[in-house]
Amino acid sequence: MIEGKRIRLRAFEGTDAAANHEFVNDPETLRGMMSGIPFPSSYADEQQWLSQQSSYTRGEYQFAVETVDGDELAGRCGIIRVDWKNRMAKLAIMIGKPYRGKGYGKEAMELLCDFCFREMNLHKLRVSVFAFNEAAVRCYLSCGFREEGRLEKELWRDGAYRDVLILSRFADALRGKIRRIASFFVRNLYFCGGIVDNRAGKRYDERRIAKNIRMSCRKEAG
Repeated sequence: MIEGKRIRLRAFEGTDAAANHEFVNDPETLRGMMSGIPFPSSYADEQQWLSQQSSYTRGEYQFAVETVDGDELAGRCGIIRVDWKNRMAKLAIMIGKPYRGKGYGKEAMELLCDFCFREMNLHKLRVSVFAFNEAAVRCYLSCGFREEGRLEKELWRDGAYRDVLILSRFADALRGKIRRIASFFVRNLYFCGGIVDNRAGKRYDERRIAKNIRMSCRKEAG
């Protein structure tokens, strides 16, 4: 189980079939799914899918996304393909319609990426998304993914050929962000009950330092 602030990633259980069945039969969800023809899924289909989710696989694994407050199943996310030789993986996420717009998708993707980098020692993560799925694109970009390319008229969906975006995130980008934020604190030395800026020797009060830290974190997160 991987704990976050508002959601956790856990193993799927048999009792998750009903909620999953409702999520994957939502028309909006089906429209945004990348693989295959968006056929409706039966309850038996979901039970079979759940039975195939196991930690004994060689990397391909789906997590249940569960709310911390309420223990409600909100969706799923996971690693759908791993290239062990090149230390790359393709990820996917689906948040159920009642739980969208709450930031659960962003937090789930951040937790998933952190797991891939820290526990699987992966080098690069990739996602594919329809260009028309603007909410998903914004979520990926806010999680540190960057667009690598656009496949024009790649997949047939909803009566037309649609563009697909390829977005990627590297482990080095995470480490670089941490180093840059850490260097901010190194430059500000704790001294005699206050904080002195190492470059100018200027003394800051706690409010000024708090403001500088917030500004630095916003800049690095962007």
